[in-house]
Amino acid sequence: MRTSSFPLNSLFDALWGSDRPEAAAATLRLTVSRLRKAIAIDRIATVAPGYLLHVQRDEVDLHRFQHRLEQGRYLMANDAAGDASERLGEALSLGEGARSIHMRSSW
Repeated sequence: MRTSSFPLNSLFDALWGSDRPEAAAATLRLTVSRLRKAIAIDRIATVAPGYLLHVQRDEVDLHRFQHRLEQGRYLMANDAAGDASERLGEALSLGEGARSIHMRSSW
């Protein structure tokens, strides 16, 4: 299990930048409450100065992407081009979701 810390000010900046609404804290609390219901209440802890997210390494697309990229490179180096192509394709498909999210948001 991996733990990532998200301070409130970093979340505010990522979500709203310099256009933070007056109700930013309340909006964030509501969003976190909904997230807890969606992914399991014990996965997000409230700790000063923000939140902690508890996830398995393989639940994070970035780590899954890196793992498949490493597998693809290994397979290419060992003359398994077909398998390498499959792994690298899987890695790219994980990156597609991240790019589309980035294009819709300012972070």
